[in-house]
Amino acid sequence: ILLTHAFRLTGEFAFGEARLRAGAYLANPAARPAQAAFHCCVSDNPFMAANGLIGQAWVLEALLEDERWWPTALDVAHRHRFDAYLGLWHMLGLAGETGDLHRTLNQQIWFSVMVFRLARRTGDAALEANARRFFDCLPGLLRIDGRCIDMLISERYLCGAAWGRYLWQQAKKLRHPIAEYREAHWVHEQTLGYLAFALYGLALL
Repeated sequence: ILLTHAFRLTGEFAFGEARLRAGAYLANPAARPAQAAFHCCVSDNPFMAANGLIGQAWVLEALLEDERWWPTALDVAHRHRFDAYLGLWHMLGLAGETGDLHRTLNQQIWFSVMVFRLARRTGDAALEANARRFFDCLPGLLRIDGRCIDMLISERYLCGAAWGRYLWQQAKKLRHPIAEYREAHWVHEQTLGYLAFALYGLALL
């Protein structure tokens, strides 16, 4: 994306050539070891290695720059399971595993924005419907905490193993009230910064 903008601003051939090389790498099987999610981070956790939804969203944004890369982008977008009832996306692992619903609001926003843009450019009605469903549900996902929007989606959207992990985390907090207070303060401060980040994602629609 940076190289594309640099090329548009300067017309320098080196930027244009580097842009094509970068895009060709992303569309190459090496960037998707198991032909599922893009490998974005070094981690033994397949969902962390994919950098959740945000890592995939940023790659989709880059692939939008050239229609030759759209088939790869469409394949990745379609591999992400979408819960039409809740209007939320699941994480996708490197080997194609379906993970939990991602509870971070800004990641859901960014991924939905990129899926919507991809769907409009390619005419993919199914992906566009999923993205629109997310935005229809977005007002209900927002939790206002004072002057902030909580970037953690409510635990009522958890299911299965994710719900069990949440209950265990809450039980552990009962033993460490000071740590719980510090964590709440840290999450509150992060929310302030991530609000602008989430709004920027929406501005890309």
